[in-house]
Amino acid sequence: MAGVGVAKRQGLWAEIQRERARQERIRQREFREFQRAEAWTVREAAKAERARRRQAATGERERKKLYVEDRKAEAAAMAEDISGRLAELDGLLRAGVRDRPVVTFASLRRTDAYPAFDPGQLGELLPAPIWEQFAPASPSGLGKIFGGGGRFERQADSARAAYARSVEQHTVEEADRRRQLAEQRAAYDSAAAAFAADVAEHNAGIDQFQRDCRAGEPEAVAEFCTLVLDSSVYPEGFLHQTRAVYRPDPREAVIEWELPPQSVIPLDRDYRYVATRDAIDALPSRREGDQRTLPNSDRASGTTYHP
Repeated sequence: MAGVGVAKRQGLWAEIQRERARQERIRQREFREFQRAEAWTVREAAKAERARRRQAATGERERKKLYVEDRKAEAAAMAEDISGRLAELDGLLRAGVRDRPVVTFASLRRTDAYPAFDPGQLGELLPAPIWEQFAPASPSGLGKIFGGGGRFERQADSARAAYARSVEQHTVEEADRRRQLAEQRAAYDSAAAAFAADVAEHNAGIDQFQRDCRAGEPEAVAEFCTLVLDSSVYPEGFLHQTRAVYRPDPREAVIEWELPPQSVIPLDRDYRYVATRDAIDALPSRREGDQRTLPNSDRASGTTYHP
């Protein structure tokens, strides 16, 4: 039975990790896209203004001056991108721990509800046939005198037969609608019950997870620490691995981060426009020693856990 409990918790842990990782990826992507769009708007507005000024310039000398300003602005924008990336990496782990989303046991519980039953058109009664739609028009006074009465009776017999067939068809179709509606409702009730059972099992697992953490169970504490750390915000493309070990006797959690290779750190730290060659040069390249200081200077070795 103990093995079954561990397996369930591991499955629950994997589910939590996948969902939180998915939500975090979406949040980070949306935030980065917003920042990029905002920066692009500002730069394009400045670029358009410079283009307008060049077009309005009357002399060749003025146009060349504005062109150089444009190229310098382009180099400055490239330098700003690099500076932002380096600032993002510098102090990475401190910022990641400080700015991480709040992780609590309550936040791990599922509160989503199953959608309400929607029968669609099957929930609507089929319109029943109405006799007035079949009944023939009564003959006028002169029509009755000249044989209209017999013709009306024949039309009425034919209308009654058509009406009866329509009523019979409606009865069959309405019974079929009710049958389909009952099947759809049964399928919905089954799916809703399965959903509710999954939610209840998930939340029961979270409750047990919380009790294990409060009791200082090493595996549970280590899992919670890893979950907190993995929920931190990291730069785009900054892949990492986290490992946590909890030692109950000193009540200490030892955290290890396996950081990505130094190739994630840009070599260039600035750009300059060289007018004589009409080129933008990257300069100077970062020294190898500088690379090692980013982000290893923030490597965490351990912390103390208080359940």
